[in-house]
Amino acid sequence: LVILGAKMGEKAAVLCYASPAANEQGFKAGDVIRNLTAKVGGRGGGKQDYAMGGGKSADLDTVFAGLEAELFGV
Repeated sequence: LVILGAKMGEKAAVLCYASPAANEQGFKAGDVIRNLTAKVGGRGGGKQDYAMGGGKSADLDTVFAGLEAELFGV
């Protein structure tokens, strides 16, 4: 599972790649992106292996806050 984020002016852009092994473990890139972009007033989507989206806020700290716990229960 690879998740990248970038500030694009006043907005955030986020993308996710999920390998076949990640898909087998239940990770779907589209679901991950929808959850992340919702945190900054945005939206996104895609397929189970690749997805992208954006948010109205460039606050990537908010996007990635608690991500590890959300995904892996850590």
